[in-house]
Amino acid sequence: MAKNPLGKSRSADSPYAVFENPMANWKWKVLKTYQLAKNEKQYARWFLATSSPHTYGSDELGDGYCAEILDDPQAICTYASPEFIEAYRDDPRVRMSA
Repeated sequence: MAKNPLGKSRSADSPYAVFENPMANWKWKVLKTYQLAKNEKQYARWFLATSSPHTYGSDELGDGYCAEILDDPQAICTYASPEFIEAYRDDPRVRMSA
């Protein structure tokens, strides 16, 4: 069985990836994934540091469904670590900023 290269938790200062929805002012920092990207299904979770208008400038830590981020048409990946790029390079839902 292959080891998950994104399975070790990182701090919010050093995420695997950052997604932003500028229209809604949301930001998700991916700190850990629980499965290999190729094995993720509808309810796959990521451990996230999330900021929004409701968090008043701070990050809220917790699990979130990766599909809610990847399927958001306004969510753009503004940063991706080499490990994240390698794991998700074939996923068309990961839209990188220019």
